[in-house]
Amino acid sequence: MNNKIILSSVSTLVLLLFLPSYKAETNDRLLEVETSSSPSHCSYLTQYTMDTNYQFVRTINLLYKDSKGTMWIGSEFEGLCKYDGQVYTYYSIKDKKGNQSILDIQEDAKGCILVQTRLGICRLREGVFVPVLPVERADSCTPWISAKEDLCFKTGIKGEIYRWNGSVLTHHYLPSFNSPNEEKKHIAYPNQVYSTLKDQQGNLWLGTMAAGVLQYQDKSFIQIASKGLAHTVNSLFKDSKDRLWIANNESVFLYENQNIFPVLKSEPKSKQGVLSAGKQSLAKVFTIEEDKSGAIWFGTLDSGVWRYKEGQLSQLQSNEYPIGKDVRSIERDNKGLLWIGFANGALCTYDGKTFKQINAREMDGC
Repeated sequence: MNNKIILSSVSTLVLLLFLPSYKAETNDRLLEVETSSSPSHCSYLTQYTMDTNYQFVRTINLLYKDSKGTMWIGSEFEGLCKYDGQVYTYYSIKDKKGNQSILDIQEDAKGCILVQTRLGICRLREGVFVPVLPVERADSCTPWISAKEDLCFKTGIKGEIYRWNGSVLTHHYLPSFNSPNEEKKHIAYPNQVYSTLKDQQGNLWLGTMAAGVLQYQDKSFIQIASKGLAHTVNSLFKDSKDRLWIANNESVFLYENQNIFPVLKSEPKSKQGVLSAGKQSLAKVFTIEEDKSGAIWFGTLDSGVWRYKEGQLSQLQSNEYPIGKDVRSIERDNKGLLWIGFANGALCTYDGKTFKQINAREMDGC
């Protein structure tokens, strides 16, 4: 049984506000700030070591494969790592407070890598990461013409994002949307963005705290929501059949033909907030990926790895995959291997038959 969606469209008007300017150099309309004049909210990523071994031992926030097949590994506490198939290159954030969190990694149409930290966004240029400042600030009434090549990064709590068009980073405030879930009416900013997706057709999808999913189409936003969907949307994914998978704190939904299909309804949780023992449920999904056979994989915060194929959902048992039930990211490489990153710093690959843990310092094997 499917739930009908709520559709609403918001048109926009013109207003551009510019942030205070800083000493900078402009090259091909790209504003990149020099070290001596960098404001506190920007940060540099500096290469500090190269190794043939994987070194991270703490939380992996995300994995990202670029167009060249290079795998990027973003840590919560240890900065950034790039793996080209032979060597791991490590980057540290220049931050006096010791902040090493990597929140997002994306590649633009020119092949440039952009990395978001808790201090701002940096761009890889000639082997060096340099901060990129938002040079335009726009409110919810600003007309937003999003091109297929644009990238979007979540930021702030008031329904905000950064939009990168290849040369300019713009700070946008989204239109206001109400939550269809009465239990979420008290939330001040239900359209706070928690996840973003730019699909191959150039469509932009934003997962929110309590307003469901927002799709940007034809110069306006469409709200896709239901009571069950109006919980924090942690992950959005388009599969090879062009189906949209939506994961929130309660369950996973499949969006097709303007209808929302719950993959599996959540069972009641225990008093500790963990899924009830013996109950097959899918909640707190933080990452979604598709393997080479077409199966959809889910990584959860507290119940490990799940797999969905041909209408059948199964939870992988603890003896099938390496240590850790807190899975933060799953990414498929050019060889068809699934890379799986855990909150305990473990990094594993899956070739369709077996899991293999990538060795790290001070970490036991499988």
